Amino acid sequence: MPVNEVLSGAFALVHKANTQKGHAVKLIERCERILASQTPHKLLGIALQVDNAIQDYGRTCKDAETALIQLKKDRPEGVSDAQLRKLREEIKGLHDDLADMKRRLIQVDRERRRLLEEEQAQQQQQQQQEGTDGQSGAGDAGMRQQQQQQQQQQQPFRQEQWQETRRKLVEEQTQFVQQREKGVQQLHQDMQDIHSILQNMAEEVTTQGQQLPSTKSNAP
Repeated sequence: MPVNEVLSGAFALVHKANTQKGHAVKLIERCERILASQTPHKLLGIALQVDNAIQDYGRTCKDAETALIQLKKDRPEGVSDAQLRKLREEIKGLHDDLADMKRRLIQVDRERRRLLEEEQAQQQQQQQQEGTDGQSGAGDAGMRQQQQQQQQQQQPFRQEQWQETRRKLVEEQTQFVQQREKGVQQLHQDMQDIHSILQNMAEEVTTQGQQLPSTKSNAP
């Protein structure tokens, strides 16, 4: 393959990866909105979409990295140091973006676990209260109504708490540590980590969803 085609092909892969990144980021933002609306069970419908989008993005990044390695190794005529430097910077940016997506998904997973644990605890508490006094139906109904009111009162606070967390994450983006290995190996590791997070998320949401069906239906 002529030199100019190798170089132009590498930059074309960078462009393709940026397009795929935009799609993946939108899906991650949907995950964050789902959690902000206190409906963690709905993550089941999107977790695999996020995984597929990020795996596609990661494969394109690896192809671009491979092209860069080939150009560095062969150092063909007609390819300047400036061109290689620009390509290297573009690919480094793709790696950093993947690491940022991984960080956001870890935060999503933590918030999801917290919400499901809270929901499970509330369900268990409600079952215990109903079991202790089966003859006081009116009292139980009043207790459930009080719990519902408390949950409604707590929901805006939880949403504000999540929004504050998101604001802090945005502020931390500029300070995000970028001291990690670059190249195909680290890229592959990030992809595997993300894949594991999302697969576990889908499996756990399925299990929790069977035990604790969500009562909310409005999509964010």
